Amino acid sequence: MIKENSSKYSLDIVYVNYFSSSDTSFSIESLYKLEIYNFYKTNIFIIDNSFTESNQQEVTTLSSMHKKFKEKDFTIFYLPSDKNLGFGKACNRIIRHGKSKIILFLNCDTDFSKTKIKDLVRTINEVKGDIGIIGPKVVSKENLLHASCFSFDPTSIFLKPFRHVRKIGNLSSFIPEYKFFKKRIDRIIYEGMDKTKKIKVDWVSGCSMFVSRKFFVSAGGFDDRYFLYFEDVDLCRKAKQLNYKVIFDPRVTVIHR
Repeated sequence: MIKENSSKYSLDIVYVNYFSSSDTSFSIESLYKLEIYNFYKTNIFIIDNSFTESNQQEVTTLSSMHKKFKEKDFTIFYLPSDKNLGFGKACNRIIRHGKSKIILFLNCDTDFSKTKIKDLVRTINEVKGDIGIIGPKVVSKENLLHASCFSFDPTSIFLKPFRHVRKIGNLSSFIPEYKFFKKRIDRIIYEGMDKTKKIKVDWVSGCSMFVSRKFFVSAGGFDDRYFLYFEDVDLCRKAKQLNYKVIFDPRVTVIHR
């Protein structure tokens, strides 16, 4: 069991690595540059799903990352996995090593270079009470807005892989019933709603999720039966069942590289 830094205020951050050592390193460095350690004892947990298949350089990059950062309140823990557990199961396994009240689940290819620390701290502090999950605004490297909050439309799960079809430009003319898909997708992603303010939504993208540990534990964590892609939907569904709110907060910007 990894011993967490003892502190009244701490934050656990989770990365599930799968052949993404350079992305994971980049993301962690972008967090470090925010000086988040001035506000929280920041415990970063990396579980490596590609450990048994990676070359030595990949493993060394991740396993020695803790040596790069000298701040005592910015600690990195590396856990190699003997097999690819998938996203949800890996998160469930590694999260047992932390104790912080707030957990930040991150994709390895996230980037905090456009994030303002005051906004990040404010959002972290708002994950309490009946708020179980908060999702930030997600943008591309080119600052294009990604769809990152969604409704429980009856066909939302089916259409999830197609939610970017509205961005394919002229190719849309070759897709039957494109207008139907676009209309449906717009409903799913709350198109037309004011997304400059916090709003309560059905579910948020799992690429960046601030989650209450109290809620996460009461929900039983992620469902291990989902290997990839649908854990975020399912966790937000559990939040609704347990009377926790899921919030989209555009005041925090995270780049999805």
